[in-house]
Amino acid sequence: VFFKIKPLHAAAFAELLLEECRTVQRVEPGMLRYDLYRHSEDSCKFLVYEVCEDDDAMAAHENRRADGVMRRTIAEMEAISRKKIKETGRYYVVYPPPRSP
Repeated sequence: VFFKIKPLHAAAFAELLLEECRTVQRVEPGMLRYDLYRHSEDSCKFLVYEVCEDDDAMAAHENRRADGVMRRTIAEMEAISRKKIKETGRYYVVYPPPRSP
């Protein structure tokens, strides 16, 4: 998920997402990766790289914050809605092949 954050909120966004990364790692066993990246030249651009075990794990992740507080907080910080950044979306693994159960 790509983010472009208002300069005023960049530091707070980084802290918020760092805490979210720690929480996801602790409470979502189906989330195999939840990495936070910050652009090397534009400190207001971020990438959250999410890798889920399967669609159920992604659904659990999306529903964990069902109250929408996190989404609203992030929306207030965004300079551009992440939904309008064309690279944001769901991708499926091509390689390596998924693990067998």
